[in-house]
Amino acid sequence: MIAVKARYGDVKLTEDDTDSETEDDDAEELTPAVEQKWLKTLAALKSDDPKLYQDDVRFFDSDGQ
Repeated sequence: MIAVKARYGDVKLTEDDTDSETEDDDAEELTPAVEQKWLKTLAALKSDDPKLYQDDVRFFDSDGQ
């Protein structure tokens, strides 16, 4: 395995690099519908639901909803 420093050199992160994504501190994105889908997904994972292995089953849309 190649060491990161050897591969990329001595890279220094700026504050802009570490804040590339915004945080949802107030949980505005966690709507009741998203929370319900998340809980159903968690239940499927815990019970090893066969739907997890089906290609046509989607728990979330591509936009996370």
